[in-house]
Amino acid sequence: MPISPSPRRDVIEAFAKQLLDVRQSAGQPSYREMASRSGCISHTTLHEAAAGRRLPTWETTEQFLLTCGADPTAWRHEWQRAQRLQWIGAGREPDEPVRDIGSPPVSPDGHAPDARRYLLAGAIGAAAVLAAEVALKIGMRA
Repeated sequence: MPISPSPRRDVIEAFAKQLLDVRQSAGQPSYREMASRSGCISHTTLHEAAAGRRLPTWETTEQFLLTCGADPTAWRHEWQRAQRLQWIGAGREPDEPVRDIGSPPVSPDGHAPDARRYLLAGAIGAAAVLAAEVALKIGMRA
């Protein structure tokens, strides 16, 4: 069996193949359909996750799996393993420490970046509901 010129590339391609297998098992939904199901990730990012050119972030991997009906918690270890192996395959240590994906990064205000997005979305949604109620009440008076 020939030795691959790039063990790092092999790790990334193998992980992408696993994602493609999950998508296949889900009935081969289009990336646009998957993005629509997710509501928070683009079809391009989902496509890139399975392209095998680079290891997707955990957040992308998680959304890919969720949109295919797979349990992301069962994949955490596999993603972390691939993340570590890609650096070993490159013959060097990671530029940043490999973080435990159970601990999201925290911004200076103490919130995880995704939490701020959901807080903002919630505030916008609440404002829209309030605006609709006011418009409805004004319309009833006229």
